[in-house]
Amino acid sequence: MKIEIKRLTGEMLPQAGNLLAQRHKRNRGSFPLLPMSFEYPQSAEQKVRNIWNAKPDYGYAAFRDEMMVAFLIGEWVTQPWGRCGYVYLPGYAIANGESATVLQDLYACLGDDWISDGVFSQRIYVSAADTNVIDALFDIGFGKERVDAMLDLRLLKIPTVEEPKNIIIRPAGAGDNEHLGNLSHNIMQALASPPYWHPTIPEDYLELKEGWSELADDKDWKVWLAIEEGVSIGCVGFVRNKDDAQDMLTTPKNIGSCVNQVQSDESSNELR
Repeated sequence: MKIEIKRLTGEMLPQAGNLLAQRHKRNRGSFPLLPMSFEYPQSAEQKVRNIWNAKPDYGYAAFRDEMMVAFLIGEWVTQPWGRCGYVYLPGYAIANGESATVLQDLYACLGDDWISDGVFSQRIYVSAADTNVIDALFDIGFGKERVDAMLDLRLLKIPTVEEPKNIIIRPAGAGDNEHLGNLSHNIMQALASPPYWHPTIPEDYLELKEGWSELADDKDWKVWLAIEEGVSIGCVGFVRNKDDAQDMLTTPKNIGSCVNQVQSDESSNELR
């Protein structure tokens, strides 16, 4: 039976939630650290509803015999390097056994909307378990930008290592504002290089430095500093991941969750 593509509406969200719950259950077969809660259609539907409410004009669904078999929901934001379109983890699903090429058709519609609105940088977060979806997106010109990962710290065996000579590694705290602020430009400079090509305009650097400096006084963050001869040379930060519309990696409100975030925190591929 021929596929019919329709613009997503609020009435379609329960079907989309059901598809997302099925996808999440399959994903957990590969990544058991993912929370079970989103296997329930009600929880999955709420995730779909959250992202759809943010940008209700950027969603499409595919139907076969009046049954939804796939959907794709995106949004766009303005970054320093331009308008960027994103499809987050709750923003796509495809019925089990359905060809992943249907997502190519959905993206053709969504991408056309983005282009019409001047959104030329476009990215889709895809579970690494959905290899057929990744292949289908690669076939239409997407490429891998990065891979994020999850780790259960309760099961991790911490090795004993020799501390590096002449380098002090310690928790950051009050008075370390300058140490942390001086590291703020490193990531931005790296992102401006291939394969990211994400430049940061010069006037934003001061604001970024202030934000990094404030981590020294932020009680929600646990930051460790590496200092050599009085100069900060690196840091790593941990913060409890908060439930939001884009997240399907932790249980709602972090009940029973021990997953920490260090820059990236999801078992997914980001494609562009």
